[in-house]
Amino acid sequence: MQKERVLRLLILILSFGSLSTIASLIIRSNLPPVVSVATIFIFLTAIIVEIIKRYGKIAGLGAALSYLLFAIFSEYVAYAPSLMISFSLLVLPFFWNMEVKKASLGKTLNSFGIKIDKFWWNVAFGLLAAVFILILTELESITIVYLGFDTPGAVAKVIKSLPLYMVVFSFTFTPIAEEVFFRGFLLGRIGIVLSSLLFALAHFTYGSVAEFAVAFTAGLAFAVMKRRSGSLIPAITAHALFNFVTVLILYVVGASL
Repeated sequence: MQKERVLRLLILILSFGSLSTIASLIIRSNLPPVVSVATIFIFLTAIIVEIIKRYGKIAGLGAALSYLLFAIFSEYVAYAPSLMISFSLLVLPFFWNMEVKKASLGKTLNSFGIKIDKFWWNVAFGLLAAVFILILTELESITIVYLGFDTPGAVAKVIKSLPLYMVVFSFTFTPIAEEVFFRGFLLGRIGIVLSSLLFALAHFTYGSVAEFAVAFTAGLAFAVMKRRSGSLIPAITAHALFNFVTVLILYVVGASL
């Protein structure tokens, strides 16, 4: 019971730090400096006071330090907002289930489909499915470019400009975070099509029609895998391999441009 409480507090603190930093960045970019500082201060103070009321001063201090560390991280690390968004996608479902719904860790993991049952079978299923998804989406992307709906190499140029840590992040941490959020958390609430559409919209960052279409198709495949297997492991595995191979292809394309 004590370990569960500590874990709940940790998730609460990390959720507060990451989400508050993202909210602060949005507020700062949309309001005049003086107004944004006052708004952020009131916003943070109100939430920290509520955390102190519920969990005590140490939890409140932890939340404040968490925000401070995430805020410093966002100021001095390139692409920090993208990294924090992925991190938030991972912690938010746990925060909702464990803090808001008061579910245990075991029930939370089970509801997301994070199970050790048939683990290696699910990994193998994910690897095989990734090959099919890669072939399907590559044909889809080529068709979209051929029909003139997108510019060839647009996404490849962006990928080539990213630092190595962002590239590695894209096929290690990101697949886990996105699968927990879109398939583990959202799928059961809003269905296959809508969760896949939101997944595609989240990837419409470079204005690429091909990227949006590929993300939607892949999202549908990952969602069906989750529904059919009852486990999130195949989707995470397929997503990780899909991202890894896609990055390699985009690097080759980018090098030829």
